[in-house]
Amino acid sequence: MKKTILQTAAILLIMASAFTCAKEKEEWVEAIILDLGDPSVDGCGWAIKINNIINIPEYLGEEYKQNELKVMIVYENTSQIYQYPGFSDMKYNKIIIKQIKK
Repeated sequence: MKKTILQTAAILLIMASAFTCAKEKEEWVEAIILDLGDPSVDGCGWAIKINNIINIPEYLGEEYKQNELKVMIVYENTSQIYQYPGFSDMKYNKIIIKQIKK
């Protein structure tokens, strides 16, 4: 019985530690919203520059679609790459914006 209680306690402690570590990794970073042109007319749409690297968000709310708007975001990298149609050398990382504020 003691062994089962200790094992359960150890599992709960490990799970709590993992959850705490995951929350600590979500940090706010400065970013700039960029309008890279209308995709229907050879543009890339809306992008976000973080540390001088251009990224394409999976979704960006209408209230943030302002060229050169400075924001703070919490984001997640995806394994996807957005390639500008027709130009093999123009590739951008796709990101998921978890939180955003002006």
